[in-house]
Amino acid sequence: EFIKWYYHEAPIQIIQIWKNFLTFPFDFFGIYYHVSTFFRPWRLIMVQYEDTSLVRKFLFNMSSRIIGSIIGAFLRGITICAGLVSVAIVFIGGMGLLLFWLFLPLILVYAFLDGVLLLS
Repeated sequence: EFIKWYYHEAPIQIIQIWKNFLTFPFDFFGIYYHVSTFFRPWRLIMVQYEDTSLVRKFLFNMSSRIIGSIIGAFLRGITICAGLVSVAIVFIGGMGLLLFWLFLPLILVYAFLDGVLLLS
């Protein structure tokens, strides 16, 4: 029963918990939202210019939207990269934990035998 639990049931539970930890950075950093609104102006901030000349007004409004979109894309890119780095860290940590769990009995046997050899 112990072997079945240790090598079958417990790794499945560890993987389920690991999946929950992997979904957290996607929600915390809003990766899906930021990808879908990548070129939207940051915080929807746009400067409006009122002038009698329609050409000048059009050019100013268009350039303010372009600058806002560039700033939005830059900041969203940083946020997406930070989220993906967090996902990578959680993935590597979970993989390490799972491998540690699977090889722990071998590590304990090796440590016990090494300790016995040091006593003699």
